[in-house]
Amino acid sequence: MSGTGRPIENPAARYGDTGQPWLGIPGPMGAHSWQPMSFQPTTGLVYVPVTDAGFAYIPEPAQRHSELAWNTGIDLSGGSLPEDAAGKQRIKDSTRGHLAAWDPIAQREVWRVQFAEPWFGGVLSTAGNLVLQGTAQAELVAYRADTGERLWAAPTQAGVLAPPISYQVGGEQFIALEVGWGGAFGLAAGELARDKHARVNVPRVLAFKLHGSDVLPAPPSLPAPPLLPAPPGQARAAALPAARASAADVAKGKALYHRYCGTCHGDSAVSGGILPDLRGSAALGDARRWAQFVEDGLRRQKGMVSFRAELSPADAERVRAYVIRRAHDALDSAQPAGQK
Repeated sequence: MSGTGRPIENPAARYGDTGQPWLGIPGPMGAHSWQPMSFQPTTGLVYVPVTDAGFAYIPEPAQRHSELAWNTGIDLSGGSLPEDAAGKQRIKDSTRGHLAAWDPIAQREVWRVQFAEPWFGGVLSTAGNLVLQGTAQAELVAYRADTGERLWAAPTQAGVLAPPISYQVGGEQFIALEVGWGGAFGLAAGELARDKHARVNVPRVLAFKLHGSDVLPAPPSLPAPPLLPAPPGQARAAALPAARASAADVAKGKALYHRYCGTCHGDSAVSGGILPDLRGSAALGDARRWAQFVEDGLRRQKGMVSFRAELSPADAERVRAYVIRRAHDALDSAQPAGQK
């Protein structure tokens, strides 16, 4: 910041003008997104869920407006996760978040709770010197509002984005929390989201009170990933077709996938865990079935509209070729070298 309070701009950040990639931190979700923060008058502190995640802003070549695509002027394909393991791990390690207690008068951070994940719940602070927040790792946690000391936690069996609320019935205080994980990061971030949150999603509302005795039922079992080698005696969810498409078609399919599909089905054709993973779809082995989904709008009632207006049959096939290639990549990385 300058002395006037206005930001000091790095000219390289105008990636649309320079034509060069720009790594921005924070990324499109911002350092703080929609999840509510909280101000507590008794401590004078603001409690803020913070996201620490960068993003590669790469100008989209030949930018054009689309009625069915994500119109940002950014090349989402070029900015997708790298395929080399070391580069991918560096990005994963740097994608995280924290809960910050901020003094708005002194303009300083008073305490911080660090998380390995970047996308978690809104915050409630109470006059009883508590700060409550749900996490991506399926907990509701209470901290001391003045020091950040962790005091209590309860399992929620699913990641949390919403803030808790406090209310009173018959002289008793309750804390209620909407449980369920998703949002922009949960959908679009692919492998980053899949590896950073509780893998089972059980949406519901939970309420807590002092001396409550109810116990949550056991969570549903997590199904085996459809593409990895299945446990003994179990078959994979879908037969994987051979990867016969040319490198050029796969590359074109990658660009189309990230323009039209990735914001819902996940970066690099890896589901973040909210929607089904296309790499395990039975339609991968059936071109006509794939076309029914992509071109005919077979699932329009569930939000999967027809892309016929912008994707030709050949383009739909290129997207399928890319997803098939990514499915083979997953299998290859999961199997011992001698079995490939």
